[in-house]
Amino acid sequence: MKRGISEMSAAAGSLAAALFAWLLLVPPGGNDVSQPLKSWQKAGSYVSERACEYERRIHLAGAHNMVPNPGEAARTDLNGITITESSMCVSDTDERLR
Repeated sequence: MKRGISEMSAAAGSLAAALFAWLLLVPPGGNDVSQPLKSWQKAGSYVSERACEYERRIHLAGAHNMVPNPGEAARTDLNGITITESSMCVSDTDERLR
């Protein structure tokens, strides 16, 4: 049986999703946003921007309850990287990473 166009489009979309990822990046020193993105630390890799932002918010929400200084919203994740307010999610295809 021949595949329909919608089936092929769905398969292509799944393949594209597997090839691209969203990265949770933390600037050097936790807050030095003046540095190029390629020098930022990778704290995680996610299948979508939504998943990445969700993880980022989870870390920051936990930080507000754990850090005594309210100006320092940071928490160390399992990889030992501190997630700060300056962290951001970017696509692994972002040209600023090159």
